[in-house]
Amino acid sequence: MKRTTLANQRFTYFARNLLRLALPGWWLRARVEPCLDALSERDRSEALQRLAYYNRVGGPFDPGTDADRWRWSAFQKQRNYCFDLLESLRHFDLSSRLCYRFGDDTEVPKTPTIVKARPIDGDNANAVLLKLNRVRHFRVVEDRKRFADKLDSAVWRGKASQPHRQTLLANCHGKPGCDVARIDPCARWQAPYMTIPDQLDHKFVVSIEGNDVATNLKWIFASNSVCLMRRPRFETWFMEGTLVPDRHYILVADDYSDVPDKVRFYSRRPDLVEPILRNARAHAARFVDPRRESAIALLVLLKYFVDSGQEPAARLERVTRTRREEPAPSRAGALGVQRQALVGAREFGHDG
Repeated sequence: MKRTTLANQRFTYFARNLLRLALPGWWLRARVEPCLDALSERDRSEALQRLAYYNRVGGPFDPGTDADRWRWSAFQKQRNYCFDLLESLRHFDLSSRLCYRFGDDTEVPKTPTIVKARPIDGDNANAVLLKLNRVRHFRVVEDRKRFADKLDSAVWRGKASQPHRQTLLANCHGKPGCDVARIDPCARWQAPYMTIPDQLDHKFVVSIEGNDVATNLKWIFASNSVCLMRRPRFETWFMEGTLVPDRHYILVADDYSDVPDKVRFYSRRPDLVEPILRNARAHAARFVDPRRESAIALLVLLKYFVDSGQEPAARLERVTRTRREEPAPSRAGALGVQRQALVGAREFGHDG
């Protein structure tokens, strides 16, 4: 991706969000149920499964003293995060109290909190995922080159202040089949910046986590190049915790020492690569429908406000019912939704 193209995407992103701020809050609040009701049965099923994955809060909770109503002063530090949170939050009363955390911090909060990323392992229920900083993490990429027409090599470019990235460079820089280098100032392992289209000239792209998740994972999955990575430690809206090694990506050793061997092996076996490419693209395709993405984000926040006692449970119960179901007793409230959430979480391989 050229720098000018990325700049155009950022301009479009900010312009669109500024226009959204002009929409009256009363109109947005009236749009919650219509947005959710407009989902097809298939999209509704997908939405409920992903609601279960993103918001694992087990029931009623007190948001505590750390929760606060929305403050516009947040724009002074994290504009990307603010725009993404507000896109959904303005569909609710802005005087509602919630905990939210911007940035790359991955520690699981003590109180249910809206975050961008969380650890995959352990009890992460208090880290409620929302699609934050999307202009950086969910880039639009078009790759028209076939896998067979690409270079038989693996590529990576990035900053390498973290020890695990330095391990990648120590074991792969200059090795056969590896175009792996850092772009930040350093005496070793350096090479010039490389655009995304240039990286996609290679059959394999290394995805390596930084402070939390790997920024390049989403565009790799949407391309015709194969992702090489170790098992992810963190997850975001992209649901990295559901990815299966050698089904969605090619698993490499934690120290990346086997990257040259994996490149050599899979370059000669396109029959093994094609299913991985299809599965990766299918996963990436789950996150591109703006109408469905918006509806799921509304569900995540609605459940948060129901569980914190700020929205009636019957509201969440009604919008999460499938059209074929008979109305359930209102006293079931959020507990019925929680049972659905647990079922959905097990379908994703998590016991909650």
